[in-house]
Amino acid sequence: MARRINWTDEMFKELLETTNITQFARKWGMSYNSASNKRDILLTENKKEVKEEIEIIDKDEKVTLEKQLEDVNATQISIVPSIILNIDGLIEKGTKVYLSETMNNISTLDKSISDIVHVLEGEYENLNEKDSSILAKNIGMLRVKRRMYKNEYDFLNNNRINCDAFIKFIKDIREYSKKVCDSRYNTRVLKSELGRVRITSENNSELVKLREQVKQLEHENNVLKGKSDSTTDGDTYVNRILRLEKFRIKQERKNKREQGKPVWSDNMVNNWKQLFEELDSETKSSILNEVYTKYREGNALHDKEIMDYIVWNDMLPNTLFTKGYFLKK
Repeated sequence: MARRINWTDEMFKELLETTNITQFARKWGMSYNSASNKRDILLTENKKEVKEEIEIIDKDEKVTLEKQLEDVNATQISIVPSIILNIDGLIEKGTKVYLSETMNNISTLDKSISDIVHVLEGEYENLNEKDSSILAKNIGMLRVKRRMYKNEYDFLNNNRINCDAFIKFIKDIREYSKKVCDSRYNTRVLKSELGRVRITSENNSELVKLREQVKQLEHENNVLKGKSDSTTDGDTYVNRILRLEKFRIKQERKNKREQGKPVWSDNMVNNWKQLFEELDSETKSSILNEVYTKYREGNALHDKEIMDYIVWNDMLPNTLFTKGYFLKK
């Protein structure tokens, strides 16, 4: 009856490292065939593990590098895209933070390259040509990516003053552009005829947003009703604006929830309107006056039906929520 061999980690390690299987078999009291067969099994298992690790490295690094290459020149500011990899990120974060992140990227790539080198060092004799080729290709790809970050870091670090001035210049342009586009003209003599505020820029963000929302609402209405014309029987300008505001309010609540921000309708009791009406007249009048004043200052549409709808369905509950009124326990 064959003797059962109790293999240990020490025996496995010695068997893989030995160049004399006969001597190993005599030392541990087993036949040459038992020692030789076990060594073949161990080498096969190790080779399989190394190959799986190589395939994982190859897959992950290819995806990462391809994504990074796609990100290069991913900006509307088309200047030196081969040097500055994310110019929009540079403008938003500033030179100091951006350079720090670039150094972190270089450090991570250095560690990845070192990992592959250690695989080559430890399993050099067990790797076939295909596996060796994959590892060498990965090192090459990582070195290319590292060089991109290194060139970027060297350029920006050597031009910090100019870079900071450039970032300030771009931010000033954005701020001034927004100010110009959102400029308003307060009427004086013709106030009663034209209303309090008149939008003077075609690029005004409020006007652009309003147009986009009207188009979206009309499109959805057409799709639902199967019509090519958004104007229906009995439809009026006020009704279209009210539908637009309902859509806007609904979308804003949805966006806040997705961003993890608090929404008044989720945190206030259902009968908040009744409770508001029960407040003393002075408090109630003060809050309403505050909300209506805020509406008139920020909106060009002063139709009473539209104004009342927006105040009572959006601005007033938001104000009460902010002030801590009628919250759920």
